[in-house]
Amino acid sequence: MSVPARFAVLALCALMPVGEAAAQMTYGQCADRARDRYMRGQVDPVIGPDRALDLYRADLRECVSIDAQNRRHDTRVDQQRTDQQRLDQQRSEAQRIEQQRDQQRAEQQRLDQQRADQQRLDQLRARQREDMLRNRR
Repeated sequence: MSVPARFAVLALCALMPVGEAAAQMTYGQCADRARDRYMRGQVDPVIGPDRALDLYRADLRECVSIDAQNRRHDTRVDQQRTDQQRLDQQRSEAQRIEQQRDQQRAEQQRLDQQRADQQRLDQLRARQREDMLRNRR
């Protein structure tokens, strides 16, 4: 490979953003990768120590950015999870209250039915008494 071609390949590799490859990396993994790239770049005559240091700094800024994105994402996911748990708890409480109301309605219906049955029974007994009194006369 010729020197200009080698330079072009190394330059492209050196310029590849760490962020794309490290989209799911933690800050530590990203920083390790940046440090490894810095070490390789220092000894590479095409890149050199100054350019390697510049790239290293850019990589670390990208790592910080990735870490901030990951933290925002984690915070958003935690908030969604908390919101969902609160909604689930509210639904559960609403269902419990609805069940209590249903039980109260059923109990009220049972009591109403008992009262109606008792009134019919009282009316029937009253008629029977009246009939007995009429028959005795």
